[in-house]
Amino acid sequence: LRLPRLAAVCRRLEIDAAPAMVGFERQGGRSYPVIEGVVVCAEFADLVRDAHVAAEAARQEKALRARAREAGKQWQALLRLMVAKLHIQAEFKPKRPARAEGQRQ
Repeated sequence: LRLPRLAAVCRRLEIDAAPAMVGFERQGGRSYPVIEGVVVCAEFADLVRDAHVAAEAARQEKALRARAREAGKQWQALLRLMVAKLHIQAEFKPKRPARAEGQRQ
């Protein structure tokens, strides 16, 4: 089976699985094995696929929640900085004398 993060799903289900070597890759004058997916018994293949789909959905949901949480933190920081800026501007803004209506600036 060539699916990402499948070895972790097999470990969680306590199903024996072996890394699947699909060939060799040459890099820098040396050969390295290319590992893609895992090998499982045919009787567990459907169970592993279904568990993988569920695990990927859960992983994506978790990533979405993390992004939303991070976005909330960024908005809070922005608002905090804007309030601080307004306080500083109010405190250090030069006081202008009141103008009469007929005067030009």
